[in-house]
Amino acid sequence: MARVTESVGPPTHAEVVAQIDVAVVATDRAGVVTLWNPRAALLYGWPEEDAVGRSFAELLLAEGHEQGISQLMAAARSGRSWQGVVRARRNDGSVCTVFCRQSPMVDADGAPTGSVGVSMDAVDAETAHALAASPGIDGARRTRLLSPREREILALLARGMTGEQIAERLVLSPETIRTHIRNAREKLGASTRVEAVTLAVRSREIQL
Repeated sequence: MARVTESVGPPTHAEVVAQIDVAVVATDRAGVVTLWNPRAALLYGWPEEDAVGRSFAELLLAEGHEQGISQLMAAARSGRSWQGVVRARRNDGSVCTVFCRQSPMVDADGAPTGSVGVSMDAVDAETAHALAASPGIDGARRTRLLSPREREILALLARGMTGEQIAERLVLSPETIRTHIRNAREKLGASTRVEAVTLAVRSREIQL
């Protein structure tokens, strides 16, 4: 008897967000968390069920380090993109240095409805400030930088797949995958794969 293989459809946006290897947080105009992926839970120590529905500032504002969070929240309220270094409080009370990039979310009429941001735990403050000083990409820009293949590969990286797994899935050589990733990094001005994925999300080259 022939074996029946159950077909697997494309991943949903929620599944991609859950697997991406950077913290992804979305808030409404009031700064209340509406999305909090597993990496955000790992980075900040707050489980999703404790974070969603609470104020972003309430969760992460660290006494004596208010400036970064305040700037981020002000940008979110006004519908502006923002990037910079934030000193954030974890659930256990410790303080971490985080590099954040966020973009506004808008409705069909272009009115801001909230914001979505990605965060990376910086190895040290010097690295975080170097990232913050790098040229940003306007989140409202519509011109595509990447080729369809480059966007496809970055989207698969965002799902947590390795270069070898992507090569097998797309029936390409690992060297071809590395070339596409290198080209995408150069176009986006990214120094690493993680930063390339982050910039691609922020500039809407790939969708979560």
